[in-house]
Amino acid sequence: MITNRRLTWAVVVGVAAALAIVLAACSDSEEDSGVSASCEAFDEFTSYRYSISVKMQLPGLQPGAPAPALGTYSDSLAALLSNFKIDGAYVAPDRRQALLDFQGAQVELREVSHQRWERFGDDWAPLAEGAPTIDDLSPQQVCTDLVQALAPGMASTGAEDVDVYGVATQHYASDQANVAGLRDLLGLTEDTDMPEQFAAEAWLASEGDWPARLTMKSRATDPSGSTAAVEFQMELRDVNDSSIAIDSPAPAAGG
Repeated sequence: MITNRRLTWAVVVGVAAALAIVLAACSDSEEDSGVSASCEAFDEFTSYRYSISVKMQLPGLQPGAPAPALGTYSDSLAALLSNFKIDGAYVAPDRRQALLDFQGAQVELREVSHQRWERFGDDWAPLAEGAPTIDDLSPQQVCTDLVQALAPGMASTGAEDVDVYGVATQHYASDQANVAGLRDLLGLTEDTDMPEQFAAEAWLASEGDWPARLTMKSRATDPSGSTAAVEFQMELRDVNDSSIAIDSPAPAAGG
């Protein structure tokens, strides 16, 4: 059984695992299309809402030999590497919120003026020192760690000024990349094939080249017929919307 504290860590590990898989898929792409994404706009936004969803199916994971990228919480990976969703918000300069929906359980993280809390059910508590931060689950982190790595392997689809929640974007796509390092990253067994097919789409803002939407899919079948698959999606909305509010939870940090 996964405890509340381990559940918080488990979801963060799940995001890291999903990013590691996708980065492995794009790391050996030999073509550089010249497409680039920028993350600078995130420092200028006054507010936004976002969602991140991950679906993972990974047969052949070795619980007894976790890869370093997955940390010390590998005991939870069998349940973790499936489906979860994050709905979050940001208000400059220091208010953040993330609601994590993970296998029927919900965890909320909130930060206001450098004070941090977590909620399981109706109970709020101060977030312990060293616990995952909301920044670990943020679009800015996805942009920095993932979108900028993917962009050079993409090409324009010719679709310009595509509206994504009121933001004009340019649409880019990549449908194939070679994959290397997935087995080492995830501790997969020798007979588990690594994904060879990979598809990604990015909608970059026409002004600023920041990612308004990102979708990715990777799939492969091992010799036994088991399917390994990852789907990842991120969307931003209500950018610079003054109606977004994030307040300190009640009751206050003391309980």
